[in-house]
Amino acid sequence: MSAGWSYDPIADVYNEVLAPHIFAVPARDLIDTVNVEGARLVLDVGTGTGLAASAAQNRLGIRGVVVGLDCSLAMLRFARKNGVGRVVSAQVPGIPFAANSFDAVLAGFVISHLSDYREALLAVVRILRPGGRFGGTAWQIADDEFSRAWKEIARAFVDLDRVAAAAQAAIPGEERFSDPDNLRSAFESVGLIRVSVEPRTYRYSMGIDDFLLIQEYRATGRLMREAIGSDAWQRFRDRLAATFRARFHPPIEYTRNALIAVGAKP
Repeated sequence: MSAGWSYDPIADVYNEVLAPHIFAVPARDLIDTVNVEGARLVLDVGTGTGLAASAAQNRLGIRGVVVGLDCSLAMLRFARKNGVGRVVSAQVPGIPFAANSFDAVLAGFVISHLSDYREALLAVVRILRPGGRFGGTAWQIADDEFSRAWKEIARAFVDLDRVAAAAQAAIPGEERFSDPDNLRSAFESVGLIRVSVEPRTYRYSMGIDDFLLIQEYRATGRLMREAIGSDAWQRFRDRLAATFRARFHPPIEYTRNALIAVGAKP
């Protein structure tokens, strides 16, 4: 994972708001696309609060075991509460399992966070059994009227270009893996075969308060808060709320495009 970036401070909000609103359906789609049926041992890399791991375990029942791996202890505590029976705190690369151990590996919206994605993918391939499948998801760059309104107001409070550059350093692969060709190439570069990359569109509908809370806890929002301090941040939040209520009628309805990539170990 990128150095200096932690999900520990936002684990509770992630579990209560981001996970059910944003990540639940893509997690199920990833499990379906990888097709974990019949797997005996599955690893969920960057499991977070355990959305994909718990869903995969429910799919397998007593026939298989799912392990959730994350570098955030706070997120892993929620994963345990959410039904992930086996969790491991570790970085990627550095997966602490023997070669050829797992039938399938999942990585939901993880690859964009990796400072050295090729080394991380090689670590994943190492632990896959021959014929095992690896699946990962990546967001494509968002551009909608709500995101543009958020940025418009933010520019009155901060040098948003500088904050965006810091966010890119925290999530170094966000732009690269927004391109399906780059995602396919990354999988193929570590020897995965039968690689497929599928686009998906996710439609969201939520209240204004939930939408703004989600933006607040994205990388750009977190870094902006650090840059301007608590007083200015509260003024920014107040202006956001007033502007959104004046300009938009709830619910906020928007789409996010994502990619699901799957490949097999020879």
